[in-house]
Amino acid sequence: MAEPSTDIKTSFWKKPFALWVIFGGLFYLGIAFIGLMVAFQFFDPIIVLFVVVFLVTGFLSLAGYRVAIAVGSVMSIIFIATFSTIIAATLANPASPVFWVVISGVPASILIVFFGIFSLVKWKRGLAQTTYLASPRSAGGLLTVAVVGFVIGGLIVGNLAGSSIARILGGAGTASDIRIVLNAAAPGTSEPFSPGTFTIQVGDTVTWYNADTMEHTATSDPGTPVSFDSPLLQPGDTFTFTFTQPGTYPYHCTPHPMMKGTIIVNP
Repeated sequence: MAEPSTDIKTSFWKKPFALWVIFGGLFYLGIAFIGLMVAFQFFDPIIVLFVVVFLVTGFLSLAGYRVAIAVGSVMSIIFIATFSTIIAATLANPASPVFWVVISGVPASILIVFFGIFSLVKWKRGLAQTTYLASPRSAGGLLTVAVVGFVIGGLIVGNLAGSSIARILGGAGTASDIRIVLNAAAPGTSEPFSPGTFTIQVGDTVTWYNADTMEHTATSDPGTPVSFDSPLLQPGDTFTFTFTQPGTYPYHCTPHPMMKGTIIVNP
């Protein structure tokens, strides 16, 4: 890896503002992914790879290595592309447990890419000679403050709205037979489908109601007398199925296989 350019070899606290922004953004994304795995108690090698790359490139970017800045910028673009399919849906649902990742991670990535690209373009001239890259008292600093303000405001509003949505979801769906409870996919939830075992007679219809803030399904396990599979249930959605054959019907949620329930159909 090439050595940092001469004008970057300054004391720790006198690094150009752009490098601090890039470092802060990459470091935040790495910590955010760690927080996500801890919160949901899962291990994903791909996410671990993201964490390692974000943290390593963050520190090396602050040290002034161009390759690290380039890699960190590319990884930030990949992060945005990865979440692109759920960004709109997640922002529309502040109660989603991954809302905070999207509302904060996407703006952080945009800042990384912005400052990363312009830092690489101005590298030969020197970051210290480019005001918006060198000092927070510049257009670059104003942009950063605006983005950080947007994120903080979004998190506050999202938290308030999310609490209201969770209460509304929890109080609705009283006509359903089985509720998908709040935080159903969390490891500590003992009965994600409530009741976990539901007994009916042949010919009865069962209605599931999604009272959670995440998407779920009610999908029969292989080998049941008759199979059923709900569409992806958004928060507040319901799904009904009529059981025409007796037997035991274990079922699960397709996106979260640890969520399990059982329907017992008596003759």
